[in-house]
Amino acid sequence: MIEMIETIIKVQNMKCEGCEARVIRVLSELEGIRHVEANYKEGTATIQSDVELDKEKLKEILEDIDFPIVED
Repeated sequence: MIEMIETIIKVQNMKCEGCEARVIRVLSELEGIRHVEANYKEGTATIQSDVELDKEKLKEILEDIDFPIVED
């Protein structure tokens, strides 16, 4: 059985359910990602994957669609 890795990122500029859907769609296309949930009210995206995610790649992809990641 493959162990799922859960990653939670803080995402700026999500203002509605359409924004959530866009973030989910873009992240879901990445290799190794099995499930994505986004919450515009909390400004978060929760990603379940079967591989360790490259945070720089996530940051770059989301910035390209105007949803920058908030750095910890």
